Amino acid sequence: MENIHGGDIYKYQPQYDFSANINPLGTHEAILQAARDSLLDIASYPDVRCGRLRSALSLKISVPEEYLYFGNGAADVLFTLVLARKPKSALLISPTFAEYEQALHSIDCDIRYFQLNATTGFTITENYLTFLTPDLDMIILCNPNNPVGNTISHELLLQILRRCLELNITMVVDECFNDFLDNREYHQLTKELDEHNNLVIFRAFTKLYALAG
Repeated sequence: MENIHGGDIYKYQPQYDFSANINPLGTHEAILQAARDSLLDIASYPDVRCGRLRSALSLKISVPEEYLYFGNGAADVLFTLVLARKPKSALLISPTFAEYEQALHSIDCDIRYFQLNATTGFTITENYLTFLTPDLDMIILCNPNNPVGNTISHELLLQILRRCLELNITMVVDECFNDFLDNREYHQLTKELDEHNNLVIFRAFTKLYALAG
């Protein structure tokens, strides 16, 4: 299969890799030391419940522990979600992260597209709401969008979320680049999880902490 994600340094052996959006400052020394120390436990199976991580992350982002699910990177969680929910129809924006389409194609989902264009600065407008119809099962948004980099206003995100709740549409929001925003809390939807059981949010250690996968 053609690799369209980027970051395949093993095949192409580049001197510099600009195809993957990883923190240019690299991995913090404290993380590297923790990885070294963990080798002492290499003979033991890992904690499948991710207990310590779950507890610490729950406190950090103010989300109940039972709301958290962990995987081998956000893409792994994406494919797991799609396989679990098996949406028959889904709506994507274009252009956006290629693996949303790959995951949906893996279950033969009917994919529809909301095309971004230069006249609106490649941002989502309220016209997006007209694309939310009762026959949709899932939408996937990326905020800020990868690779475009634009954000969706919080007010419009809430409108979309409420409309999806009314229509029983699962709303997936990829916030993996949120930590790079100056006003990141404005664009987050974590506070809406309690009231919206149709909302799924992706976050990752990959980008900010340079922990790919």
